[in-house]
Amino acid sequence: MSITFNKYTNQPNFVGYPLYYILDSAAYYQTTTLCADCCREEYNEDDGDRVEKHVNYENHSMYCEGCSEHIEAAYEEDDSEDEDDYV
Repeated sequence: MSITFNKYTNQPNFVGYPLYYILDSAAYYQTTTLCADCCREEYNEDDGDRVEKHVNYENHSMYCEGCSEHIEAAYEEDDSEDEDDYV
């Protein structure tokens, strides 16, 4: 059985929410945050690796631990100031 690791929730249409993967590697006893490309390379089902797929909604400082590529967020940073900030 082949597992696919998409960059977006609606791939291949290149729209949707950006995805990242948490790889729990049984061989290395570590958990890493990876982009789709690195997860495709690192995942080894035969070694007992487990993968969780997540959507990056608002974390603008998330990077892949494999290639250091920025994992984009679904929503832009809110730079507007709240009305409560004004006195």
